[in-house]
Amino acid sequence: MTEVRTRFAPSPTGFLHVGGIRTALFAYLVAKQSDGTFVLRLEDTDKSREVAGSREHLLASLKALHLDYDEGPDISGDYGPYVQSERLGIYAQYAQKLIDAGLAYADPYTSEEIQSFREKAQAEKRAFRYRDYRPEVLPAWDGTKPLRFKSTPKSYTYRDEVMGDITTSPEVIDDLILIKSDGYPTYNFAHIVDDAEMQISHVIRGQEFISSMPNFLALYEALGLERPIFAHMPHIMNEQGNKKLGKRDGAKDVLDYIRDGYLPETLDSFIATLGWNDGTEQEVFTMDELVEKFDLSRVQKSGARFDEKRLLWMNAMLETGTTMRWQRAQAWIGHSVVNIDTPSLVIDLDAMERNMARMAGFASEHGVRLRPHAKMHKSAELARLQMDHGAVGVCVQKTDEALALAHAG
Repeated sequence: MTEVRTRFAPSPTGFLHVGGIRTALFAYLVAKQSDGTFVLRLEDTDKSREVAGSREHLLASLKALHLDYDEGPDISGDYGPYVQSERLGIYAQYAQKLIDAGLAYADPYTSEEIQSFREKAQAEKRAFRYRDYRPEVLPAWDGTKPLRFKSTPKSYTYRDEVMGDITTSPEVIDDLILIKSDGYPTYNFAHIVDDAEMQISHVIRGQEFISSMPNFLALYEALGLERPIFAHMPHIMNEQGNKKLGKRDGAKDVLDYIRDGYLPETLDSFIATLGWNDGTEQEVFTMDELVEKFDLSRVQKSGARFDEKRLLWMNAMLETGTTMRWQRAQAWIGHSVVNIDTPSLVIDLDAMERNMARMAGFASEHGVRLRPHAKMHKSAELARLQMDHGAVGVCVQKTDEALALAHAG
């Protein structure tokens, strides 16, 4: 492979948190610094976990942080479709290749039988391996049962751009499910096929996948596929550094940060420096600087602490011109007022109440003096009257009323 092609491959199972955005950002930077291609692929084969609206939310999150992909579900390319549920025929072809080679077979056991095998292994204080119960004569697959990979225990060595050289144990390799009984492929199988078909040169993802690498490498070998370059990112930890970041520690929807008034540029810079630095004292970077300076070899192996105070500091440190100030104000007011020569802040009541403390900080930071309203009312007619008698701003409830007031002023 000569062209650098990276991918971000989320599942539509909920909001996009900081860890997911960091993976997307690093993949984006690796592609852009080599004039390569950044691909978005939706991995939606686990229908039981899919959350309505997640697809649109994922796309909106990437757009908000300026992580523009070159190929994806809504941008055509040479290697589509870019949604796994639309690629079932491709997986079937690769599955048939393994069947023809005697390397895949139908799972003959019920879930109850497999559970009894697990319990027996536990009672005997040994690890459960499905291959220990593999039938001597491999059952033919007709699509009604799960399709399993016929594995061979083997040790592999591979290079991880972050973690270094890794040698795997042969004992962990097992007969993984490739195709489920519902006809959908598993992640273990589908992502390998997709990365090969889409000519992905760099696979960048979280370190939780390292434990599965022995089985992934066995599948690459069985399918005769060239390995991409691997880079596994360390976990993002809570502020104390003693556990993986969770929702209680700040692992919230990235769009919530935008709504809270954080600049996209701040978030990109902050997230990029969660576990990476350029070897200097610089802490705040523009996107152009990140593209120029980012290097996978400088990503630390240990977990990176999520410090929201540092995020707040970085937001204040970024140089903000008039346009950025207006963007920040819009995060508080809740509605965009467009096509106005002199923008007026038409404040959304709920947004104002949520952000009053930070609004004061914003005003102080930029030398803005907040004057009190002469009166507050939700009626557009009374609001107009108040403004005519000297009120600097008024609060209204409806967007159309806000626009009418702004244009009239």
